[in-house]
Amino acid sequence: MSKSNPPQGLRQPTTPPNAPVHPEINEILVEAEKKIYSYPDEARVLANEALQKYLAVNDKQGMAKANFTLGWNEYASGRFDLGMEYALQSQKLALMVDDKPLLFSLTNLLSGIELSHGRLDAALDLNLQGCKIAEELGDKQKQAISLLNLGQLYRESGQFDRGLEAVKKSLGLQDETNKTTVLAQTYREIGATFSQLGNHDEAYKWLLQSLEIERGRGNKSLISDVLNNIGVILQRMEKYDDAKPFLEESLSLRKEVGDPYNISMAMLNSAMLLSQTDHFHEAIALLNEALELVKKSGSKKGELKLEEVLAQVYEKLGDYQTALHHIKHAHELHEKLISISIEEREHRILAQAEAERSKQEAELERIKSVELVKAQRMARVGSFTWDTDQDLFTGSEEFYRLLNRQHADGHCTLEHFLTKINASDRNQVRKAFRSAFEWHSLVDVIARAESHESGRNSTFHILGEWINDGVSARKLSGTLQDITIQLEADEARREREKLEGMLEMAGAFSHEINQPMQVIVTATELLLYRYPDNLEVVKSVEKILQAATRMSEITSRLSKTTTYKSKKYVGETRIIDAGDGE
Repeated sequence: MSKSNPPQGLRQPTTPPNAPVHPEINEILVEAEKKIYSYPDEARVLANEALQKYLAVNDKQGMAKANFTLGWNEYASGRFDLGMEYALQSQKLALMVDDKPLLFSLTNLLSGIELSHGRLDAALDLNLQGCKIAEELGDKQKQAISLLNLGQLYRESGQFDRGLEAVKKSLGLQDETNKTTVLAQTYREIGATFSQLGNHDEAYKWLLQSLEIERGRGNKSLISDVLNNIGVILQRMEKYDDAKPFLEESLSLRKEVGDPYNISMAMLNSAMLLSQTDHFHEAIALLNEALELVKKSGSKKGELKLEEVLAQVYEKLGDYQTALHHIKHAHELHEKLISISIEEREHRILAQAEAERSKQEAELERIKSVELVKAQRMARVGSFTWDTDQDLFTGSEEFYRLLNRQHADGHCTLEHFLTKINASDRNQVRKAFRSAFEWHSLVDVIARAESHESGRNSTFHILGEWINDGVSARKLSGTLQDITIQLEADEARREREKLEGMLEMAGAFSHEINQPMQVIVTATELLLYRYPDNLEVVKSVEKILQAATRMSEITSRLSKTTTYKSKKYVGETRIIDAGDGE
């Protein structure tokens, strides 16, 4: 993940798995990504154009992608500070929309920038985050990329065995998935590791395989990277004549691409070859030309490298005064880089803290939204807003559920809303809303609508009040509450109260009637005893006894009643139904 070897995750398409919301803008971004290594200035213009378009439509995922592409482009061009700014802004937006594929690529980009500043620990932490995201996504190709980057970081920190182990695991995953998009980079990383282990022959073999793949792909920037690596390996093997054509071709390709930083680094390697073959003056001329170019690129780290090599070449020439001059410049640059590094680290920590705060706020809003949905479902209350300027209803998930509408149906007008109301109640609801609009009053109306659950009519309480924005109130905010269960409970309570009242009355009635009834029965039986032969008296007494028996049966039925029932009597009058009777 050095300047000439960007994080491998950046080679992968940044388009998320779901289709972009604005495909026409996404096409601009895709075109920008294709030009990063070949035409970085054009890539920058295109990415900025895409960013402005995404801003205009408030597409946060698109803005995150555009900032990522800009950061990638600046990093690839050696402008690490600017690359970091764009990457952190992208990270903040990606966290807000939970775009994990993009967050994966961002960990690779940020890791590469940290490594370019020599901050291995920070780069390793970011790469491990990338490994975790790749596992969460279940994407073996991304896991392979993470392991490849991890191997490079281990190599950079001198842990060569662990580095080779990680890279070989990456190679195994690539074979398993039959995807070879990072195969050339994998071979190059294996070659770099063998080179640092001192096994230059093995390194040369792996780099040649990488070069063959890159030539087949035709990316001039990546071809020049591998040519440069091979040239450096051959220099270390002291095969200077063999190294020269590789370095010359690398420089030629980088000049075609036109990136000042990469050209200056290629010149640096060619100059070191000239110095090693005692062509000091040619080396100095090439180094000075490279120094002017790297200053244009703004890379202080590249400038430091060139000042140090110039000091070494002048020292070999015996020009100690000029060597000291370049050493002094190198020392000043080193101090500046330390200062910039501290400032960048502070900025990065603050930006990451802000990104974490934004993530926590987004999660809190998500939790609140989920809890609101749960609370509204339990209370059977949906919320809505009526924008009178556009005659537009927008509602919560529960609002649409209660009205038996799909949330995906989106917005609806007042009349669309009224179609869900029972026809017999529709006019009164319409009047309630129109009256509220004309008189700026509350909406408070009860109406029936088809239930979302049983298909029968449910009863709803519609309540709304105007939102006061300090200028004019053109929006009415309200609630739609299903009160069917409440009404049924109220009705059941009333029936229970009626029954309790009737039972109390029946008990009292039975008690009060039974006593005089016993007197009547006793008296009539006494009359029968005294006048058994008087037929007229016997007939009258028997009728009295029959009526008394009937009254006794009625009081008995009343005392055993468990439900309240009434029946029609005279006209509109209704009386308690005491059961069957003659």
